[in-house]
Amino acid sequence: MLIGEAPGRREDEDHQAFVGPAGQYLDELLKEAGLKRSDCYITNVAKCRPPDNRTPTRGEINTCVDEYLYDEIEKVDPSIIVLLGNSALQGVLGKSGILKQRGNVTKNNGRYILPTLHPAAGLRNPYRKPEIQADFLRLGRLVRKEKEKLKTKVHVVQRKRELIALRRMLMQADEIAWDLETYTFDNGVRLKGKKVVSNFQEWRGELSTIACISFSWKPGIAAVVPLWHEETPWSDPEQVLQFLKPTLERKDCKYIAHNGKFDCRWLASKKIFCELTFDTMLAAHMLDENRSKGLKQLSQVQLGIDGYDIGEDVKDAYHAPLTRLCVYAGKDAAFTLHLYHKFRDQLKEHPRTARIFKKMMMPASNMLTKVERRGIWIDPDKLEPALIHAEENLEKIKDYMYRYVPEEKQPQLVPDGATKKLTKELAGINFNSPQQVAQWLFGDLNLDPIKETKTGNDSTDESVLMQLQGKHPAIKGLLKYRKWAKYRDTYLMPLDVVHRDEMSRCHPGFKLYGTVTGRLSCADPNLQNIPRNPFLRGVIGVPEGYDLIEADYSQIELRIAAQLAHERNMLRAFHAGKDIHLETAVELLKKLPDEITKEERKLAKAVNFGFLYGMGWKKFIEYARDNYEITVTETQAKEYRKAFFTKWPRLLPWHDRQRRLVHRYHRVQSPIGRVRHLPDVLSGDSDIVAEAERQAINSPVQSLASDLMLMSALQLDERLDSRGAFIVGSIHDALLWQSKEGYTDEAVGMIRHEMLNPPLKRWFGAQLEVPIDVEIKVGKHWGEGVVV
Repeated sequence: MLIGEAPGRREDEDHQAFVGPAGQYLDELLKEAGLKRSDCYITNVAKCRPPDNRTPTRGEINTCVDEYLYDEIEKVDPSIIVLLGNSALQGVLGKSGILKQRGNVTKNNGRYILPTLHPAAGLRNPYRKPEIQADFLRLGRLVRKEKEKLKTKVHVVQRKRELIALRRMLMQADEIAWDLETYTFDNGVRLKGKKVVSNFQEWRGELSTIACISFSWKPGIAAVVPLWHEETPWSDPEQVLQFLKPTLERKDCKYIAHNGKFDCRWLASKKIFCELTFDTMLAAHMLDENRSKGLKQLSQVQLGIDGYDIGEDVKDAYHAPLTRLCVYAGKDAAFTLHLYHKFRDQLKEHPRTARIFKKMMMPASNMLTKVERRGIWIDPDKLEPALIHAEENLEKIKDYMYRYVPEEKQPQLVPDGATKKLTKELAGINFNSPQQVAQWLFGDLNLDPIKETKTGNDSTDESVLMQLQGKHPAIKGLLKYRKWAKYRDTYLMPLDVVHRDEMSRCHPGFKLYGTVTGRLSCADPNLQNIPRNPFLRGVIGVPEGYDLIEADYSQIELRIAAQLAHERNMLRAFHAGKDIHLETAVELLKKLPDEITKEERKLAKAVNFGFLYGMGWKKFIEYARDNYEITVTETQAKEYRKAFFTKWPRLLPWHDRQRRLVHRYHRVQSPIGRVRHLPDVLSGDSDIVAEAERQAINSPVQSLASDLMLMSALQLDERLDSRGAFIVGSIHDALLWQSKEGYTDEAVGMIRHEMLNPPLKRWFGAQLEVPIDVEIKVGKHWGEGVVV
């Protein structure tokens, strides 16, 4: 039984489920799985077509399930139910998150239930098709009752002689895939009602440790050593782990892991330093950056295995039944080894991609392990006053906004039982509630709603508030309130209560696979998200006796775009050392360079970064308003776009060339060979096609800019004396170092040289035709340095 979402127009007309393009694709999927439509009963979770062909609400789904679907299932009595999409998942299993649940077969009332994506999702976003195809192949195996071909023999090491034998085998192995199962008791804190978990958990001592370690050195064979577990066979797990230390620090062995940087950090906390040779998650990302990169999803799609899981009843690895935990951990290691062999062969077919992976991605993964362990220093003498200041500002802003709140929604003054003084009890409007704020703005203040949320409520997002500015004085206060609430809740409080260790250092996690363009992403805390505001960035700094060095590539994306587009005017300007934003401002406003104000240069910056990648004038109005707080009329937006391409005329032909390339090859690549796969250009949705075309322009520029930074970081990690200076963070096109005061001048000289001379030609046979520039600041706190 296949259960979809709701009838479309064609289904309504034909009184049959899945008759349009999604139905044709469904037939293809069934055929590939060795099945045909007549083998299946096909229906939808919602029986009526929702207005405007929208997704049915949870209430509509529940009504249809209760009234029709349960009876339908009982009458059909299928042995297997396939849930096609999130609506079907919600209706039958009461869960949400189809991307997480897809492929996980469960048994309910004697029936197998297989969730997967709706076929329409594959037509809308073609990069999803491999996952859908893997799930339908699994369906075919279930129907035919075929056993899994890829068998794994897992041995649980529980005796001393077994441990000695395992170490002997691992010391002789040429390649070892390994994996950790870790756990953290009390692994988070409540922050504004939500649980916040730190990325860097291993520093929490006895609260965080390793439940087991698994190894696979031959296909289909795995060994698991339980460590800190309630059923552990060892009196001293620490001693057991140290006994295995030599097997993980060999120089003559290839070490393979999946998302291994995380596991390497945990081992490093136990004084075991493993240098990875191959990370299957990074390899998967390099070969196809669009796909899901979880080990289980990759194993299903790439190896054709059935889904496996430790079980939803298991809350943490410490309390998991030991046998079940070890089978799960053993499969993780075994499938990692299988994926290594498969991805290694695939990389050989793409030598440029393989070179990036070997020369840059794996060394960067090992480097970032050290960066994350060191962390970055938080100044407690700055953080506490910043939190107090933010709280005081929020109270002042609330007092201002309450002038415009009806009396019944005002905070009430009530006596404090202890002091017998009057204190405020906020029983009225909650300015953090979008629903209450919407009622206040569009009900009490009679402002006109601008747009709706996905659930049909009046939106109060920042874009809406920016458009309402000037229509009521309360809007100005609400924008300020949200700004300071974000300062406190998103940037300052997590540093105070979640991410700091006993040395007042927080440990951001950096993902080499976090973006489709290859740019590093950052989390827990996200340094890249912190605005260029000394009030916020200033809480991050260096301890006494050190300097903070920030090195930032100047206008790097514009420089790379100028080269890729062969934009002669822009290239000449860069060679002459001119300020591109100033040059654009002169063209836009027809003024002399020395007449351009700071605000006018900011406008030019918005124009440059808005139109560089092919943005239309309508989108630019929103972009300038939301990102630069600049109001632009339709006439001005059209004029600015025309002036931009008049000043830099070769950019438009470059845009057209990239669009033609992506339609022809469904991919584009950067000068060093980093590929951006864009199968969505084949989508039937024009908006998705337009987005793929935009990414075809954007991706080669962004990826090369990021790779230049990464190359420089790798070179400097080798050249700089780590006892004198070391990297503590990366923010888009900038790097941060902590340097001893006496070593700073030498470090700055090396940093400048390496960043201006990245090994582009030596490593990848490419070269820059445009000069690059780096701005270096030295200070004690981030954002407060002096240019040197």
